[in-house]
Amino acid sequence: MNRSGRWLSVEPTASHAQPACVPGEGGERIGWGAKTIPEGGYLALPRRFHAPGLLLCGDGVGLVNVPALKGIHYAVESGRLAAEAAWRSLAGVGELGAYDEAL
Repeated sequence: MNRSGRWLSVEPTASHAQPACVPGEGGERIGWGAKTIPEGGYLALPRRFHAPGLLLCGDGVGLVNVPALKGIHYAVESGRLAAEAAWRSLAGVGELGAYDEAL
């Protein structure tokens, strides 16, 4: 395992003598990890969140509130808006560009 960079900040917690989650009798921790939060702020967001046959949504595209460590709300709402835009596009009553406007 590469133990450089971001893993250095996780390792002290993972190897702590009294972890927050104690394994059962005779159990042992076999691994640990962390998920990075994609961030970059407003200027890192794409210009458009749609392309022909494609709608971008969720924290993978940068819709996350990093200071508050919240992203699921934005991910769910952007997914809902993407689904509505896709449905309207398939029904012939709208275009995928409406997703950008709704977002």
